[in-house]
Amino acid sequence: MASFSALLTDFKGLEQYNPLGNAPDFTYMDDLISENPGNHTSSHFSPTTSGLNLNSKQSFYYPANLLTIHSVENSAHIVLNELYALKDSLSIPGAFLTSNLSSGRSAVELPSLFSHNPLSTSYHFAHWRRTAVYINYWMLTILINRCLLKVMPLWNPAAYILDAECRSLALEICKTWEDSWARRPMGVLHVNKSFVVAYDFCDEEVKLWILKCLNELLSEQGVTDWKWNEGLVKMMSRKLAGEGEPLMFSDVT
Repeated sequence: MASFSALLTDFKGLEQYNPLGNAPDFTYMDDLISENPGNHTSSHFSPTTSGLNLNSKQSFYYPANLLTIHSVENSAHIVLNELYALKDSLSIPGAFLTSNLSSGRSAVELPSLFSHNPLSTSYHFAHWRRTAVYINYWMLTILINRCLLKVMPLWNPAAYILDAECRSLALEICKTWEDSWARRPMGVLHVNKSFVVAYDFCDEEVKLWILKCLNELLSEQGVTDWKWNEGLVKMMSRKLAGEGEPLMFSDVT
């Protein structure tokens, strides 16, 4: 996580040329999802980045001045390679975690119990700390992928792979809700930020459910004068991915 935080400094440095607003939204797989709107399942998606041409000279999302276009592209390539290196560094622990989850050693996947849960199954872990390990791994992978999708060349075919992985891992995060809720208060320690990160990669039904879960958690914590809404979730998701200006809290001393 510390390596990702350091990378965000370089990532934000590119925004002086363009605030990353000209890149497409995360809609690469929308056409596929629209064909199966009720299919809220995942398959422990684990794409490979081998064979990708990281030195492609395609255009980046930076309509730069002619005097700076070369340096901007070089900077973008550097950040792109650093992001891929960080993603590759997660491959070994990721394979271990995925193997243990698939075999049932880390958790069991059972039919969901809550009637309002749009996911047909949910994970139940042996301990809330183990849940936190998986949530943070999935969340970090999504954040890295999100940055890659912003920095990589236009129409790179890897975008579809990364987007599909984000959508799969977003559902994995959502499957931890019932177990986390049952183990509150400690069990829900990572729910806020993980659900916020997952939000953009879920369909509309799951997005509404995420908002309901986040606000249920606020009510459980005694917060009555503030609620999550779509705009706040999207804004916080962008902040966690290093986009835009940092948040300033004027009432914090």
